[in-house]
Amino acid sequence: MIKGSCACGLCGYEAEGELFDVLHCHCACFRKLSSSAFSTYGAVSPSGFSWLCDPGNLIEYQSSKSVSRFFCNTCGSLLTSIDKDVKNAIYLSVGLLDNDTEVRVEYHQFVSSKASWYEITDGLPQYELSP
Repeated sequence: MIKGSCACGLCGYEAEGELFDVLHCHCACFRKLSSSAFSTYGAVSPSGFSWLCDPGNLIEYQSSKSVSRFFCNTCGSLLTSIDKDVKNAIYLSVGLLDNDTEVRVEYHQFVSSKASWYEITDGLPQYELSP
């Protein structure tokens, strides 16, 4: 069981199964949302996902036509990203995981918009956009 929670502990989730499609995203939106060079996400199946908090404690931000991101309304932690065009995945912010899931990042995406001051040196595959 995968479990995650926000910085203040008010919002959390759990998901059955394993993480898949684990990636570092360098898009400008994620850089701004995370205040970092990139954000790391891993997908889980929506069928095994559930919130462990009152839905009233979540803020939904529609960052594009098809993508919604969910934040804790107290501490602001970015918990999940859901793309309505991708039916088989909910993307979790890997930095918020509470348990060791032996996460292994598979690739970098949107490197065409990565921060100019950050150099990718890990040897993982890089995609200009999304693979």
